[in-house]
This record gives sequence, C-alpha cells and structure tokens, in this order.
Amino acid sequence: MEIGEMLRQMNLDQRIRFLLHLANELTIAARADTYEVGADGVQKPADLRRYNEVMHRVLANLRDLVESRREDIWCWTIIVEASRILPSIGTASRRAVEFSHLSS
Repeated sequence: MEIGEMLRQMNLDQRIRFLLHLANELTIAARADTYEVGADGVQKPADLRRYNEVMHRVLANLRDLVESRREDIWCWTIIVEASRILPSIGTASRRAVEFSHLSS
C-alpha cells in the first residue's frame, strides 16, 4: 500500500505522530544532505531551503491537526513533489510511517 493511502487510513493520533516523526526525520536528512562535513557551512543552500519549506508545511499541518482546524494530511502533495528532487524526503516519510505505527 502506498504511503498516501496509509495516511488516509490513519486515525488522528497516528496522523499527529506521523507528522511529528516526519519533522524529526526531515531535520536529520537535511543535516546529512546539505551541511559541510566537519565544518560550519552549508554545501547545498538551495536544497536546505527546500527542506525548510517542506518542514514549514509539515509543521503547519501538524498545528492544524492539533488545533482541530483540519483532520487531513494536506501537505502530502508537497512532500511527494519535494521527494522527486530530494529522494531522502521520501525515505524520511517511509521512516515516519513506520515509527507512527510502532508507537501507536
């Protein structure tokens, strides 16, 4: 089953957990993919900006769920589009689905 379908079948608590885990996984992926190893600089600033935009949407979606504004994962389309450019976003999504199911 594809992740989008799995997200539609999740209850609200699982969706919240998914987005929390995804936010964490995205920070790890962004650091690994864009930072200079052993230095303070950024090797790929454009990619870091893409990660930042995805993170912004994920956290806004999480806020909407927690504040009962919406119940869907509306940022999924953005995640899928970004993962075409940065495959590690897709990997982060798969890991987040696994974690959200394990912790529920």
